[in-house]
Amino acid sequence: MTYLIKKKIIYLQFALLLFCPYVFADTVSNSNKITLYVLKNTVNLRQLPAIDSEIAGKGLFGERLTATRKKGQWYQVTNRRGVQVWVMEDLVG
Repeated sequence: MTYLIKKKIIYLQFALLLFCPYVFADTVSNSNKITLYVLKNTVNLRQLPAIDSEIAGKGLFGERLTATRKKGQWYQVTNRRGVQVWVMEDLVG
């Protein structure tokens, strides 16, 4: 390998190491699972973190959800049946 290629690889490795926490910032670690409760009468639980995603179920007021991941304004949660679904953060707390 030439010197320039080795140098570029070292810079790339450093950049990945430096920015790696930002790449994985949306993941909630297993030890830090977040308990959320539905704040509205009913909310749509979606298959994907998008408002136009198919509805996978409904959440009822006061229902307990466990967040395992956050992506933008969406939480990936486990519902009462143990199914992974997505809910918008404004609807839970």
